[in-house]
Amino acid sequence: MAGKLIASVAVSALLSSLAWIILQLNHLLGVLLFISAVIVPPVVFRNYYSKRLLQLAPFLATSLILMLLLMPPPVTGPNVEFGLHFVTGCWGRQADTWPLGSGELTYSCNKTVAYSTILVSGVAWKSSMVRLPVLGRSVTLYEPREKADNAYREAAKRVESEGYLRIVENYGTYSHIMRDALFARGGECVYLAETRILGGGLAVISARGPCRGIKGFALRWHDDYLWNASEPPIFREYLFNWSSNGGVRVGKLDLSDWPGEWVRNTYKAIEIELKGTGYVKLMEGKSGDCRWSLRVRNEGSHYVALKGKEILVLSGKTTEVKNSAEELSPCGLRNGREVKGLTPEDDFHLPRTQRILRRCGS
Repeated sequence: MAGKLIASVAVSALLSSLAWIILQLNHLLGVLLFISAVIVPPVVFRNYYSKRLLQLAPFLATSLILMLLLMPPPVTGPNVEFGLHFVTGCWGRQADTWPLGSGELTYSCNKTVAYSTILVSGVAWKSSMVRLPVLGRSVTLYEPREKADNAYREAAKRVESEGYLRIVENYGTYSHIMRDALFARGGECVYLAETRILGGGLAVISARGPCRGIKGFALRWHDDYLWNASEPPIFREYLFNWSSNGGVRVGKLDLSDWPGEWVRNTYKAIEIELKGTGYVKLMEGKSGDCRWSLRVRNEGSHYVALKGKEILVLSGKTTEVKNSAEELSPCGLRNGREVKGLTPEDDFHLPRTQRILRRCGS
């Protein structure tokens, strides 16, 4: 007979778990499910409880305790308002949002980037998310991808209808940016990006103004660096252990205490900043848990390798860096393939005909 008590407690726990999830979407339905969690099991097993009324006390006590234990861990995190502020630098709508349309949330403001005043705008839509009981892990139930896709396409059409030429795609792509493009008309540029934002949502952002400022915004969203003008700030921001091997600087970053995703994102961030400062990818390779790339700018180069949770950076002249990579890196130059890439600045200065042919795949 104790099995009936255990079964009724299990049914109550199942309904309580579902109630914690539904509560995040609809408070009334969530409360009703919590009530049903203590009413439904005695009804289902009424023959058992009608003969043993005293068993309702341990059932109710156990069910209420489990109800509290199943509560998702309390979480304080950014909301969509902060997420849109993070990608635009704006709080509220202060200026014209062209070429963007409207969204659930709209921000715009003037910013100074690379000694130029640009207009930054953003529209955002919130995703529907719930946190799982006990685990606390977030699960996205709905992502407004169609709304963001349409907003991006419509904005691109408006820009091109005003005579701007799309000169670069996937210009300053970070891991959370789904697609972006840079448009130019004379000395004026427009940057568009569709991106995921903190707080659980999607946004489309735009920046327009003098090309120098727009390029800087597109690469970093704040004036940390410009290509051919500085070295990647990430080499200063992270505590690399630097040493020398002949004429090559050797930097090691041990991230063994970090989650694997954070380590991979750090490797991607280094790649982004190398691109942003004008280093063109010459070679890259992947072998097992090793991945590496070699980027060059003028006579200098950076080799970056990731193996496990350690990142290795070799900096110096290209020939010396290649030799040191074979000697010092656990990844070496294995499975290397040549990559013929242009910096966004190189692409911008191509003749118009060549840019159009590149866009068409010729």
